[in-house]
Amino acid sequence: MDNKPEKLKNVKKVLVLRTDHIGEVLLSTVVVDAIKKHYPQAHITFATSSLAKSIVEAKKGIDEIIVFDTLGNRNLWPSLFGWYTQIAFKGYDLAILLNSNKFLHLVVFLAGIKTRIGFNRKWPFLLTHKISDVRAEGSKHEADYNLELLETIGIKESGFKPELKVSDLEKNNIRGLLSERSVDLKKKIIVVQPGSSFVQKRWPKEHFVELIKILLDHYDVNVVLSGSSEEFELCDDITKQLDKKVYNFAGKLNLKQLKSLLSIADLLIANDSGPMHISAALGRQIIAIFGRGTKGTGPNRWGPLSDKSIVFHKPFECSDCYNEKCPYDFKCLKAILPQEIFEAVVINKLLN
Repeated sequence: MDNKPEKLKNVKKVLVLRTDHIGEVLLSTVVVDAIKKHYPQAHITFATSSLAKSIVEAKKGIDEIIVFDTLGNRNLWPSLFGWYTQIAFKGYDLAILLNSNKFLHLVVFLAGIKTRIGFNRKWPFLLTHKISDVRAEGSKHEADYNLELLETIGIKESGFKPELKVSDLEKNNIRGLLSERSVDLKKKIIVVQPGSSFVQKRWPKEHFVELIKILLDHYDVNVVLSGSSEEFELCDDITKQLDKKVYNFAGKLNLKQLKSLLSIADLLIANDSGPMHISAALGRQIIAIFGRGTKGTGPNRWGPLSDKSIVFHKPFECSDCYNEKCPYDFKCLKAILPQEIFEAVVINKLLN
C-alpha cells in the first residue's frame, strides 16, 4: 500500500465516485458510513450512474448526488468537461474512487482535489494514495474491499453493511399500484427476479417455472415477477407456463418503485443481481442463487450482506465464467434444483 499517512485532518468536503451497476454502487455506500463516523460534519457528494441514482438517493448521509455515466461507454472524452465543471472549484478535500476508470482519475486530478485515493490501475499515477487491486481474487466481500481503500488515509473499518430506508408514503404507493393490478394484499408476497445482468448468473427459466409451481401448490401467496423491460419476455414466458395466476411487473416499475416493492415483500428469490442487494439493504428475506466458480465471481465477494439471506451456490472446477457461451452448459446453475429451494423455504419457515 502506497503512502500510509496519519488520519487526514480538516476534511470538510468529500467526493465519492462509483459509477457502474446497482449492486456495485450499493455495496460502495458503506464508505459513506465510515466517512461519516470519522468526519461527522463532512459534506459528502456521491457521483454515480443514472442507472443507480435513485438507490443512492435512499442512502442516509449523502448530501449531494451528481451523475457521471461511464457504464458501457468507452469514449468518455466528450463527457470530461461537463464532469469537470461539476466538481472543480467546489472545495473538495478528498476524492474516493471506488471503480477504476482513467477518465474519473483524470477529472479529479484536473479538478485539483488534493487527496485522491483509488486502486492501482487505469492511470493510477493521477492518484495520491492507492492500493493494489486484488478484488478479483475474491478473498473478502466487495464492501470490505471498498472499506480497505480508506486505510490509505488512516481509517481502518470493517463490518459496515449497506442500509436503505423506504418511507411509509412509498410503501403505500406501491401497495396502491399492486391493488390496481388485482394483487391481493391480504396474502404474502413473493418477488421472483429471474433475470440478471449477465447470462452466466441466470438460473434456468425452467427451474423458475417448476419452483413457482411448487410454491403455489403449497402456499396461498402472491408471486410477483420483477425485472427490466428487456426481461419482460423472459417473465412472460414463465407466466405462460403456469396454471395459477402470477403477476408480471417486469419493465413496469422504475428503480424507486422496485425498491418499495422489495420493502414490503415477504420473500425475494433472485439470481445474483441488483435487486438481491437492494433487498439485503432493506433487511428483507432473500434466497439468492449463484452460478460461476471463478475466483472473485461468487458469493464470498458478491453475496447479500444480510442475516436473512440463504445462498445457493454449487461451483465446479471451471475457469471460463466470463464466457457467455459456457462450455459446460451452465452446470453450476442447473445443479441447483427447485426442490432444494422449496425445502429451504419450508425448513426456515420463510412464509410462516
